[in-house]
Amino acid sequence: MEEAAPIAERFYAAHEQLLPWLQKIEPELHGKELAGQESEAQLKELQTMCDEIKPLIESLRETGSQLSALTSGPSSATFTDILLSDSKRFDLLNEQLHNRLERIKMQQLKSAEVLSEIDELVEFFSETERQIVESDIVSSDPEKLQDQLQKHKALHDDIIAQKSRVRDLQSTAKRLSRESTFEEDPLIKDRLEDLRQQMDGCIKQSNDQLNAIEQALPLARIFHETLASLVCWLDKMEEKTGGQEPIALTAEQLQEQQDGIKLMKQSIADEKPAIDRLGKTGSALVKLVGAEESEKLHELLEDVTSRFDFIKNAVRERSNCLDEALLQTSQFSDKLENLMDCLETVAAAVTKVEPVSAYPEKLAEQIADNRAIVEDMDKKLTSIKAVKANAEELMSQSDAMDGSSNDIRDKMFNLLDTYEMIRKATEERGQVLEETFHASEKFWDNFNNLNGTLKDIQESLADQESPGFEPTTIKEQQETLETLKEDLDAAIVEGDILHEAGEELVGLIGEPDKPEIERNVEDIDALLKGLSESWLARQRELDEALQQATTFHEELMKLLVWIQTMETRLDRMGVIPSDVAALSEQISALKLLTDEILPKNMEIQELNFTANELTKNNASEQAAAVKDPVGDVNRRWDALNEIIADRMGKLQKALIGLGHFHGVMDEQLLWLDSVKQQLDDVSPVYGDPKLIEMELAKLKIIKIDLRNHQPSIDFVLEAGREIIASEGGADARDTREKLEELNRKLESVLIRTRDQRLLLDDALKNAKSFHEELQDVLQQLGEIDGHLTTAPPVGGLPETAKKQLDEFSELEKVIENLSPKVKFLLVNGDSILEKAPEGATERLRQNLQSIRTRWDNIRTMAADRRTKLVDATRQSEGFQDQLTRSINWLTNMEKLIGNLKPVSRVMPTVLEQIEEHRRLQEDASSQKEVMSHLEKTGTHLKYFSLKQDVVLIRNLLGSVQHRWEKINMRLTERTRHLGTGFNQARQFKQEWEDLTNWLTENEAALDAETAIHNEPETIRSQIQKHREFQKMLGTKQLAYDTVNARGRSLKERGPKSDTPVLQEMLLALKNKWNSLCGKSVDRQKALEDALLQSGQFKEALQALLDWLYKVEPQLTESQLVHGDLDTVTGLMEQHKVFRQDLLRRASTVAAVRKAAADMLDRSEEDTTHLQSQLIDLTTKWEKVENLSAEKEKRLADALDRAEKFHSKLKEFQDWLISAEQHLHSQGPVADVEQTLLHQQRDHEAFSSSLLEKEGLLNECLQICGDILRQAHPDATNTLKRWQVTLRARWEDVANWARQREDKIGDALDDLQANARLLDELLLWLTQTEQILTAEDQKQLPEDLAVLEQLFEDHQLFESDIQIHQAEVEKLTKTSKLNPEPASTTSSLPHRGTFLRKRKAEAKKAPEPAFRNPKVAHLFTKWRQVWLMAMERRRKLQDALDHQNEIERMKHFNFANWRDRYLKWMNNNKSRIMDFFRKQDKDHDGKVTRKEFIDGILKSKFPTTPMEMKAVADHFDDDGDGYIDYKAFVSALKPDRGEKTKMMTEGERIHYEIKRQSEQCSCTRQFRIQKSAEGKYSFGESQKVRLVRILRSNVMVRVGGGWMALDEFLVKNDPCRAKGRTNVDLREHFALMEGMAHFKPRVTGAHHDTRSQLRDKPFGLNLRQQQLKQNSSDAEVHQIFARPGAALRPKPHTHANDRTSPCLDLGTSSHGGSRPSSRGSSRPPSAADSDMSEAGEPQDAKVASKTTVGHSTGVAAQPVQAAKASAFTPGRTTTSSRLPKPAVATPQSVKKTGSFPHLAAPSSSAAPTTRPKKPHMGSSSGLDSSHVTTQQK
Repeated sequence: MEEAAPIAERFYAAHEQLLPWLQKIEPELHGKELAGQESEAQLKELQTMCDEIKPLIESLRETGSQLSALTSGPSSATFTDILLSDSKRFDLLNEQLHNRLERIKMQQLKSAEVLSEIDELVEFFSETERQIVESDIVSSDPEKLQDQLQKHKALHDDIIAQKSRVRDLQSTAKRLSRESTFEEDPLIKDRLEDLRQQMDGCIKQSNDQLNAIEQALPLARIFHETLASLVCWLDKMEEKTGGQEPIALTAEQLQEQQDGIKLMKQSIADEKPAIDRLGKTGSALVKLVGAEESEKLHELLEDVTSRFDFIKNAVRERSNCLDEALLQTSQFSDKLENLMDCLETVAAAVTKVEPVSAYPEKLAEQIADNRAIVEDMDKKLTSIKAVKANAEELMSQSDAMDGSSNDIRDKMFNLLDTYEMIRKATEERGQVLEETFHASEKFWDNFNNLNGTLKDIQESLADQESPGFEPTTIKEQQETLETLKEDLDAAIVEGDILHEAGEELVGLIGEPDKPEIERNVEDIDALLKGLSESWLARQRELDEALQQATTFHEELMKLLVWIQTMETRLDRMGVIPSDVAALSEQISALKLLTDEILPKNMEIQELNFTANELTKNNASEQAAAVKDPVGDVNRRWDALNEIIADRMGKLQKALIGLGHFHGVMDEQLLWLDSVKQQLDDVSPVYGDPKLIEMELAKLKIIKIDLRNHQPSIDFVLEAGREIIASEGGADARDTREKLEELNRKLESVLIRTRDQRLLLDDALKNAKSFHEELQDVLQQLGEIDGHLTTAPPVGGLPETAKKQLDEFSELEKVIENLSPKVKFLLVNGDSILEKAPEGATERLRQNLQSIRTRWDNIRTMAADRRTKLVDATRQSEGFQDQLTRSINWLTNMEKLIGNLKPVSRVMPTVLEQIEEHRRLQEDASSQKEVMSHLEKTGTHLKYFSLKQDVVLIRNLLGSVQHRWEKINMRLTERTRHLGTGFNQARQFKQEWEDLTNWLTENEAALDAETAIHNEPETIRSQIQKHREFQKMLGTKQLAYDTVNARGRSLKERGPKSDTPVLQEMLLALKNKWNSLCGKSVDRQKALEDALLQSGQFKEALQALLDWLYKVEPQLTESQLVHGDLDTVTGLMEQHKVFRQDLLRRASTVAAVRKAAADMLDRSEEDTTHLQSQLIDLTTKWEKVENLSAEKEKRLADALDRAEKFHSKLKEFQDWLISAEQHLHSQGPVADVEQTLLHQQRDHEAFSSSLLEKEGLLNECLQICGDILRQAHPDATNTLKRWQVTLRARWEDVANWARQREDKIGDALDDLQANARLLDELLLWLTQTEQILTAEDQKQLPEDLAVLEQLFEDHQLFESDIQIHQAEVEKLTKTSKLNPEPASTTSSLPHRGTFLRKRKAEAKKAPEPAFRNPKVAHLFTKWRQVWLMAMERRRKLQDALDHQNEIERMKHFNFANWRDRYLKWMNNNKSRIMDFFRKQDKDHDGKVTRKEFIDGILKSKFPTTPMEMKAVADHFDDDGDGYIDYKAFVSALKPDRGEKTKMMTEGERIHYEIKRQSEQCSCTRQFRIQKSAEGKYSFGESQKVRLVRILRSNVMVRVGGGWMALDEFLVKNDPCRAKGRTNVDLREHFALMEGMAHFKPRVTGAHHDTRSQLRDKPFGLNLRQQQLKQNSSDAEVHQIFARPGAALRPKPHTHANDRTSPCLDLGTSSHGGSRPSSRGSSRPPSAADSDMSEAGEPQDAKVASKTTVGHSTGVAAQPVQAAKASAFTPGRTTTSSRLPKPAVATPQSVKKTGSFPHLAAPSSSAAPTTRPKKPHMGSSSGLDSSHVTTQQK
């Protein structure tokens, strides 16, 4: 024993040293496992401690082995038990420590691999994104685009491949976190989040680039193909238009030129769709390409459009000139036919116009085209009046029942009806187009505004941060969301307005554009719905986050308070007592405390779970704000348990030391039984990880309880061994048995605890794995669902549809690959549901149900999508095939129609043409259904297809429809021409056949009647019958002449191929006529000879006498034979026939004479009577011969005079045409002196030729008058018509020449006056500059009175400057070089741009150039002087303001400033919090003084920097240079009892109405009066309307709906109406003194609405164009563009409140009633407003003086003076409006004999004219009084 004693002492010493170490290490090792570097450090520290304690363990084992060998019995067993227990505990601890270190090393290795792969992927996506950003911009060249597409597709495929790699990496990271016993590594989580964001950004950028390239490629191909064909066509057309011959002189040549112009007009109409296609394609392409490419496209479009417009206008002018020349050179019938043909062509074009467009640019073109038709009709009105006058004259001279008169009457009725129909149609279309134009502008403005607003709201929602952790942060996020809700509500109201505008527009436009408008409205509705749903989802998210955060913080605070209470209770227990009762009492109290503490672990675990849920989607830095306090709770709770365990051990040790071992032993046994019961209650849970974690929390409570009791049990075992060693017998045996029972129960509890822990850990691992797979599948299903839900519309072209189908096939493969995984999860989930208890599966059940629902929806949506894509592919292919067939058909039909021969006037030919045309019409009718189906299919595709395809489909369909319409129009026109040709050919053929048949029949009859009887009576009857035939033959003379005239007319109008046929017919008719006439004369002679031979001498003699008496009157001088060339030629032909008849009767006369001589010789009866008859015959015969010879001489003389008149007339006509061409080609009067003098010399030479040709005119008129006095009746009308025509055309040329002479004279006078004025102004400017320089060198005083006096002096000085402004403007304007005309192009509003927060960058206007260097010097000098004056004024104003501000700040009151600011914020619906947050960029709750002052000034609050410095001093009370949020808010709170009175709704309405009305600066404003609460009367009618505030907007009740106040005023206030300025009000209201005139807008027939829209760069809307125009030359042109004002000092005017006169240099002058952008920051006074409360006198509200910067019109006064000076007295102007002709009716014509008079053109008078010098042609007696004047 002596040997064992020191060993036992060493053994127990080692045991006593090891036991506290184990009690310290085991809780740390068995406690909560830390994560990351903290866990590794802890384990390494524990490993170091184990290494340090190993020698002690070795000593314990050595001494224990020695003691076991030296002792026996119970003592040996005790040593063995202690040794085994200590060794086992140490080995177990060391093994656990080693295993944990190994796991950490493995985890670190895997984490390093994951991080390395993450870094690699991040680098890949960063580099790829950089490549995309630095890649070439989207080109407009198809070849470059194809190359870009190939390269980017390869890059995009790499990105998509890496996306799957990222998904695998995320799965690996989750698996690594799941397999690890440690918490998730925050570094990996953060890096994965960075990778995801980098990947999403890269993919988005790649998709955007790919989509842009794919959209741009087909557009670029079409654009360049169309451009190439158009450029080629333009080159050819420019060559044709530039190389045209002068207007011909003969009708035939004019007709040929007109035919050529018709072909050119047809070519222009055919190319118009290509221009539209180019514009639409270019507008779509511009949005996709870069800035440089966009500029190139702009230039190309502008060049093509300007060239096309030039060609179109040139051809139109050429056509009008040819029409006028053709009418002047044609006879009446030709004029009538030509006019009718022209009007019918226009009528056909008017009746088949293209549908009304929905786009402002296209509408502007349609309005311009309609106005061009109106202008053409105006020009033809004069010709219609002339033809009408001629028709009335002809009908008054002819019989009312005459066929030709009826024909003229019918044609005139048709002509006037056609003109009236065209006029009405163009008026109605013009009204519809104007109405549609305004509706279109309104719709697209609203659409782009709303679309931009919704995009901003969408971006704002997307930029919302994740819900915060603090309730205050979440509430701030909710407030921000509420502001978005206000914007969204306002957008909903705008959406309703857009619906109304869309319905109005759809009701006006044609069918082709209706689907696009409806689709745009539906897109807005869908976007609004999506934003509303997103807002609601965000609201729910924030509500849930707020509830969760509130609950979390409440629970956290409760636990912290509870822990503090428990810690206090433990501290109050004091020291360990020494008596048994006190010990027992403290043990009981500690047990009660333990019973309270341990159950709290469930709440703590719930708090940890809530914290994890709150921070699972946030970065580790943000999560630390939540996890740190939770970690503090966990640590303090663990510390409580450690303190309780330590104190319980000490109490039990003390109790055992007092001899109560068995009581402590029994208590420990009872406690182990209770623990066993608790372990029985812990059962494995399947399914929800949260429930498993709760079970683990219960098990952790048991483990903590075991850990807390472990020291007590160890002490009890140690004490028991000592008792057993000291006692013996039965007591030792009982003690040993209890110790063995204690060890056995403890071992059982530990084993069960370990087993339960392993089971629960395994269940948790499986549950987490299952749920992570579940979440992965849900995420993938969500992505697929989102892809299917947000799938773009189907492709409208086969290529796009096939591509979409191929892409969808890839998606179907993904769905198919996901199917086994989904089925596996569903099966496993169902099995887990069967195993798990009833209440533990709700979350899992919901997830499984969500998977089932999503999976079924995805499969259904995928099937539907495939069906749609297959149908779309089939439909697009069918559409493409049908389109190709239709294009081929159209091409063939165009070739057939183009190859058709002109309409013939020959009956067989025209019948063949009609039959051929019928076949074409049948073919076109059969194609009509095909085209209708094609249009329906195309409309459907346009409505449901991709936008990039819609552009192409619209172009293709528009081209086909245009070609189809042109074919129908040409077929209709061909039908009309064939009808006219057929009627003319039929009429001619019928008349020709009738006359030919009659001639043939009568000739045959004459040939058949060759027999002549011998009986006198029979011969006499034959002679009588032949006389009747000759009389009938004479009646056919008119028919013969008519047929000849009609045949000649058909030869002239018909094709050349008809000429031989018609000539042959006319020649055959002539031969038959001459043959019949000859045979008739021969028959007459034969009968007379037979009668004479039969002995009937007397009858023969009497027949000759009767014939001579009959023809004698026709040969006398009383029968006039003079006339025009055609009439004289006809008379000569008739006389020639008579001479032939006279020669034939000469033999008969000789025979009668011979017979008479024989009878006289043989007769025995009285022959006196016979002799007298014979003498009479001889006398008459000789007389007739003499008269015939004389008539032949008179006809020869008439022919000479007619030929002379014709030659003179032709000479004069040729000169008139050349004179008209000369005057027409002169162009406007020059404004350069040299050029003007050259024009004056040219015009003097022309005037000389005009004077010379006046003699030729008088000679023509004299010859015509001489002929007219001796003219045949048939020539009278023709000669009179020539007299009227010659006088009219001479008067036109003479008046035109006089007007040009006046203009040149006026221009020379102006130039001389301007030269004098220029010298005077330069001298004045030099002196003024010297004065300003001298004044500027003086230092400004600081005395307020002196400054005011200086300011008044400068006012007078500036008034002098303004007086000279009009003169300077006049000189610069007249001498300015016109810039190159900017071509105009069409653009789709873009539709934005409208309420968007983007501003177009203003481009600087070029420096104006002048012809005269002195004027350029004047302009520079004027600008310099004006800038110096402005600078002087600014300095004076600044000094004055500064002194006034100093005076005012001496009495600064912060309370007044606060009240003003709060009221201003309330009226602007703004919040202080929003303002401060906007300035607080770093979100630290503080802003610097500079940030605060700048923010207030930028907010447009009416204040000054000096005042704001005082305010900032008030806020910055500590002087640290920062303003705190809380101090800012508290300082702005009203004092108690002085709460700021909030404006009522009525006050807010009145304030807004007052503010809106004050924006108008008109002399007589739009009247608005308050009649009752919520009721106001508007306008002159003072109609009362309800006014309310709806969704923070002031709305006016209109009809059955509500309209925003500003929109209502724009529609009803005349000065705000679109297209109107205050110039329209000058006719009704007198301008007050100082009120400016405004620049009038262009009106009249020459006003081109298209120019208003197209005088801006391609793709910009009207508002952007105004911004661009107002940005001319930064300083100078902005100064010149601002209105001036009457100058006087103003107390509180800022330095930027400057105004200046405006030099109207044609750069960008905008008249109107809008306030100046550089005006005062204060709102204009209500004194000038016409709006007032009811009962307030209006006179009291009128201001007597004007504030500087508030009168927007003052500066324009010199401008108007300059414009007025342009109307120099002495100008003569003529103007006319299109009259409305009265419709003629047959009844009115028959009754009155004339047509109703067309309204004469209304004349506009000119100003007082200066004295005129005598003009040429004054002696001709021509009346020039129709040129009237009017005082301008």
